[in-house]
Amino acid sequence: MPDSVPMPDSSGSLIEVIEDLVPANLLADACMVCGGKGWYFGNRSNVEHDLPFWKMDLDGVPAFDAIWQSARPLCEELAGCKLRVLRQYANGHTYGQGGQPHRDDDRPGTFTLLYYPMPEWKPVWQGETVFHDATGEIAVAVTPKPNRAVFFDARIPHAGRAPSRSCPALRVTVAYKLEAVEGEPAPVVAHEAQIPAASDVTKPALPADGEPASAPAQPAQFHVVELERHRAQRVYRLSVDAAQMDALISVRLLELGRTLRMPGYRPGKIPMEILRDRYGARTRSEVLARLGEQAAMQMLSIGSLPVSIASIEGAESANAAFRLTATDPLTPRRPSRF
Repeated sequence: MPDSVPMPDSSGSLIEVIEDLVPANLLADACMVCGGKGWYFGNRSNVEHDLPFWKMDLDGVPAFDAIWQSARPLCEELAGCKLRVLRQYANGHTYGQGGQPHRDDDRPGTFTLLYYPMPEWKPVWQGETVFHDATGEIAVAVTPKPNRAVFFDARIPHAGRAPSRSCPALRVTVAYKLEAVEGEPAPVVAHEAQIPAASDVTKPALPADGEPASAPAQPAQFHVVELERHRAQRVYRLSVDAAQMDALISVRLLELGRTLRMPGYRPGKIPMEILRDRYGARTRSEVLARLGEQAAMQMLSIGSLPVSIASIEGAESANAAFRLTATDPLTPRRPSRF
């Protein structure tokens, strides 16, 4: 790719892989949109050389506007300036539809946030995003992974590899094409301290077609308030806000929907509203039980020995909260407050 002026490549330039870009509820919303209607065929990244592939326009789509607002502080921190979205869209590739190396923009101060909104992706399905150095060699390869993203200088040459023949799904990437807002530095991002998330806890899943299944619980982050203190005994209130609770339920319902069989729907294709209507209450109870175990494990992680724990909010809706009694804290700590 000849240039009249030197252009950056993947050698030492900004390429940042971001895991778990957005909360689980936004990932679930993104998967629903990309699994629906709106795709059309004929897009090309490199007009001269690419084979056509699938595209979905996402400008003004609420789910993807919300994803950008969630990811924006981190992206601006990485870029060192405020950013605005020029356009946002999804590309879809199947076997044999790999792209050719190209640059998203030739101007300084332009960036791309590339997001993978798939509910599942196996390594054997391939479909990496590759970044090239000045000689045209592949220097960086990013494997698709649900809720993973890569933020990079838009002037770096890159290409999307086609998925393998064994892949039964569409390789979906969502591109946010970004540019710097001149004269405005990036805001300082305040990072809220949280108790470290406990390891995943396995609980029995909801039965599907009479067969038991199991799935790992999603790690949660709790807001903690110390309510009482008497000698070695402590009483805490641990809470999870309604948005996070809804996200945990959404992820669990997506897991459940992959194995359920329902007349008129294939596994993995049952609409979320039907899953919520039929299994929402039971899934909430399951998520609450998992959260109770995680709350106890998180108190252990800061040196307190849990004695008892009870759910005090969240059985039907809104926030989830627990009252936990613990003894003999090994490390003094002032819990974070709302």
